[in-house]
Amino acid sequence: MHKLTLALSGSIFVFALSSCGGIGTYIGPEQELKVIPQDMFYQTTGNCLQGDLEFIRLQAGGIKLWTDPSAILMAQQELYLHQDLSFDIRYREFDVSGVTFDKRMHSKVALDPATGSVSLPGLGAGKVIEENGRKYLEVNFKHSVNSPELVGKTARFRISKSDIGLDTDRVQYCGY
Repeated sequence: MHKLTLALSGSIFVFALSSCGGIGTYIGPEQELKVIPQDMFYQTTGNCLQGDLEFIRLQAGGIKLWTDPSAILMAQQELYLHQDLSFDIRYREFDVSGVTFDKRMHSKVALDPATGSVSLPGLGAGKVIEENGRKYLEVNFKHSVNSPELVGKTARFRISKSDIGLDTDRVQYCGY
């Protein structure tokens, strides 16, 4: 009974916050950034000797691409932004059986420092935002890549750490 009361109290508190100016006012509103922060570029951290080598990349997933519930299809992307403002992306589509489409693309990012607009040729355009201390590259897809359902969808690429990088992994990179 105590847990139920606590859950109801928490729900009422969140509802009260959201009805008086928005919960974002209290937690932290979204803020647009005019540049791509350094920590969003593809890089390695750690080292092989310590065994903590990681590859930093941007990742987005869970984009719903189906209109028919019997034909479930989701999209996932790994984005590697480079210091020279080029990028590599791995775009994949999945259904209940596994990967149905896997494509890599390479191009150059166009960044408008006045507006903060980030254009990714062949994909779409977006902006870098910071919300609650986390940075995202929010991209609205203007090209289908493979599925027409992708056009008009928005994905939030978040900073992700992995033992797999672009064309390499920890074992290959460290040589063991």
